[in-house]
Amino acid sequence: MRLFYRCCKNRVPIVIDGFISSAAALCAVRLNPLIKNYIFPSHLSKEPGAIYMLKEIGLEPMINLNMRLGEGSGCPFAFS
Repeated sequence: MRLFYRCCKNRVPIVIDGFISSAAALCAVRLNPLIKNYIFPSHLSKEPGAIYMLKEIGLEPMINLNMRLGEGSGCPFAFS
């Protein structure tokens, strides 16, 4: 979660990619709502809770390829 705070503090955007980073982003946004302005979800994980976390944060993923890989596969698609 510290990474989210640092990005917000330094006004640097951060891409979240998948279920685990979405969970960390949700925790960070609940502690400091301003962090939401710097978060960009790359894709919608196929994990069941992923859509609920992004809805709770209030963000839409860039792509949805039904991926459930967990190794940052959505980021290259988001940046291309």
